[in-house]
Amino acid sequence: MSILLLYKRVFTVPDGKVTLFITAGFYGLTILYLVLCILSLAFCAQNKYVGERNLCYKRGPQVTIAMAAVNVSTDAYLFAIPSFIVAKLRVDWMTKLGVAAVFLIGVL
Repeated sequence: MSILLLYKRVFTVPDGKVTLFITAGFYGLTILYLVLCILSLAFCAQNKYVGERNLCYKRGPQVTIAMAAVNVSTDAYLFAIPSFIVAKLRVDWMTKLGVAAVFLIGVL
């Protein structure tokens, strides 16, 4: 979430599409993470009726897989936003490559 707020501060462009994508991503991901955290707590919380402690219900693995899928798609979304902006820069291709490398360093 902090990266989206950083992008909103850094990428101020007049057309507003980038700001829309960043704001929609912020609110959408906030709601999605909140729902997944509530589901995770509901399915994996300790329950005195379950024989073993710290045992998740049958739906626990599906929630974990959903959280992993959201995390992977969030990473792709965060890498896509600056790449579209760098592609529209009016500079030579070497400068674009250097700026893209700065943003893609986060892949490591």
